Amino acid sequence: MSSLLAILIVVFFILFIYYWRKKNKAKKWIFLLLTILASVLFTQTSYYKEQAQKDKENERIASSKKAESKKIESSKIAELKKNSISNQKAKKSSIKKDESIKNNSSNKTTSKKNKGINKALAKRLKEDQSFADQGNDEFAYAKYAYKVTADKNNNVNIYVTGDFLQLSNSQKNNVGSKLQTMANSVLYEEGKINDDEYREKPITEFFLNNKVSLGTSQIFDHSKFHWNKNN
Repeated sequence: MSSLLAILIVVFFILFIYYWRKKNKAKKWIFLLLTILASVLFTQTSYYKEQAQKDKENERIASSKKAESKKIESSKIAELKKNSISNQKAKKSSIKKDESIKNNSSNKTTSKKNKGINKALAKRLKEDQSFADQGNDEFAYAKYAYKVTADKNNNVNIYVTGDFLQLSNSQKNNVGSKLQTMANSVLYEEGKINDDEYREKPITEFFLNNKVSLGTSQIFDHSKFHWNKNN
């Protein structure tokens, strides 16, 4: 039935075209109506309905595949973003780790250098104290200090004995200047300071019992000292 209707639709449509060209209005309209009628009847056949159902099913499957494809694509994009963020975090972490390693390495290097210069300062102080013990008054100043150190900026810290407190400010200036000169010479000999810094002399601070500050170099002239009045 469906095949016959399909054939009739084609035949009626061809005849409609034929009479339309022949300008035969009556037959043209007759075959147009027959074409429409046959088409309507064809849509009611089981074949047409099955095909229509198949077309809908194929459209649904295609739509589902398209949605699934979009979902997969979105998932891939999300995964790529996630990986990108993870890589960025890993890179930042690696940079921080490298910086930390560099800082630690720098700190260790600085610490080693400080230990080296402090060892040289301790050795020179001990030598000068030995000369003082032998009766050489030129090195008597060394007996007023028990430790001399330098920090990473080559500032000098001098740790004095209790006897230093018994000195007048004038005597403190004299002893302090000689201790500073000794430390300045060691810094220069060890290559820690240049000629200009040697002439300028290092900023020097004096301590009692490792923590009580007794005095320090003046800002504009490091060879002169300011002594705390309460000491």
